[in-house]
Amino acid sequence: MLSQLVQVVAGTAPAVILLALLGTWEALNNHGVPHERSIGRCARRVPTVEHPIHSSDTAQESHFVHHLTGNTALITTPVGEQRSNRTPHVIRWGVLLGLTAAIVLVLLRETTRLVNRELVTFSATSVLIVLELALVTLAWVALRKNGGNATSTAQTSWGSIRFGSTLTMMISTLVLFTALPGVLLQLTSFIVAGQPIFTTATLARVVGFILGAILVIVTGLALTKASEATSPTAVVIVLTSGIACWLLSQLVTLTQIAVARSWIRLPTSTFRMLIWAINQQGLLLPLLLLVALVLPLRYWKANRLAAQANTTGHPRERLGKAAARQRHVAAKMGLFGATAILLTITAGAAVANHKPELSEPEPYDIIGTQAVIPLTAVDDGHLHRFAYTTTTGVTVRFIVVQKNAVAYGVGLDACEICGPTGYLERAGQIICRLCDVVMNIATIGFRGGCNPIPLEHTIRDGMLIIELADLEQAESVFA
Repeated sequence: MLSQLVQVVAGTAPAVILLALLGTWEALNNHGVPHERSIGRCARRVPTVEHPIHSSDTAQESHFVHHLTGNTALITTPVGEQRSNRTPHVIRWGVLLGLTAAIVLVLLRETTRLVNRELVTFSATSVLIVLELALVTLAWVALRKNGGNATSTAQTSWGSIRFGSTLTMMISTLVLFTALPGVLLQLTSFIVAGQPIFTTATLARVVGFILGAILVIVTGLALTKASEATSPTAVVIVLTSGIACWLLSQLVTLTQIAVARSWIRLPTSTFRMLIWAINQQGLLLPLLLLVALVLPLRYWKANRLAAQANTTGHPRERLGKAAARQRHVAAKMGLFGATAILLTITAGAAVANHKPELSEPEPYDIIGTQAVIPLTAVDDGHLHRFAYTTTTGVTVRFIVVQKNAVAYGVGLDACEICGPTGYLERAGQIICRLCDVVMNIATIGFRGGCNPIPLEHTIRDGMLIIELADLEQAESVFA
């Protein structure tokens, strides 16, 4: 369960945190654009008052806001300046399209040979980089054009706002399209061939997958909510910083693919820098979390004071106070979620990736040119490990497992996929020590997948016999 939790969080959290930043930007991009349904909903939330709102009321409210935070947007937004209802629609459409495209890609990859995932990733990432640069450019141009107020509709054209929303949706789609396939492919390893579908191990994997998804999604939503009504300049700076972190990771990925497919050749020094950068990609998520927490933490005190302040009872003040309280609670949830994510990818990953030590090899006899093991020593259905030292000093490990009353699975303590990492027994199951895949005991002794590499043997007179020459030939696997 912990392994699936770590993999889901590590695979999806960077994308979801970037979506949270995009959601904050999209709210800013559409701020100040009236929308009928948005205005209608807000009007229904404001209680009817017996007297109209005079200029003195507005002045009193503005003084209340400025006295608390120095930023009017933190507490109240006039009804006629509510955000457009397109904001959630843009992100939702991006998420829906990205998730759908990722599922289709995984299905095509698993059922056909039509898809080369490396080429798809390279193409999608290249387009994504162009879109991200365009969005950052648009944000800074709008901010400079409006004198530090990107929400001013007096100078920001309707076409620019729509263009920004389109960029946001396309980026959201491609971010999920490139990030989700690796996570979705985990679902194919939940059920082991030849094993019952409903097992405790399968349930644990499903629970870990779901918990990881919930943690990431809730954290992303909380960070988005907590960053509402913040300074336009701060939003654009944070968005730029988040996209910059993402761009660095994308450039490393593109270079890695290009080098692997021999499209480019790098000098030795540059190649070493690439290897270093690949090894540092685990820092992307912590950096994105720090960037995403800037806005909630910056306005933490202001929102808390606004939520606790006494009001004159004016409807707008009550709405502003409620909104500030929601943002303060969301900031707490975002901070808690970010902490949980960091603990998951550090301490959780350390525990999940801890590899148990292999059991000590058991004794056996060498008679002439044969290794001889009494069947009575391996007839309990458990994993038994043995070792042979070749003439060149290489230790060759092999395992024996009783499959039924008359058959034994005999193979090297290594597989063709994971190499000589070995196998261990856990709760009566034989498991690959590297990839944690459960072996179907009935298939041990046959090639394929993560099965142990088969080892020729014979059974005679109550003895399991292996030729030493076969063990000598296997030393290349362990060398």
